[in-house]
Amino acid sequence: MNNPIQDFQHTEQTRNRLINQTVKVFTPPPKLDSLWIGVNSVITVFRHGTRDNQDYQSSDVTFYLIPFLKRFAF
Repeated sequence: MNNPIQDFQHTEQTRNRLINQTVKVFTPPPKLDSLWIGVNSVITVFRHGTRDNQDYQSSDVTFYLIPFLKRFAF
């Protein structure tokens, strides 16, 4: 994917966890599957932080395909 058109960092402290989320918004790739015609944004979410004083990071990045947003406002 190209460089993100927007990105956002969010940190949340709950009980014994410190969660950091990195959200990035991209324009869709030019050769997107025809099932996804009309998608205006692709959003990725990566989570990492500490849990019970142990470092962790999500093993996967979560992707969202958004058909109705031209720009994502934070």
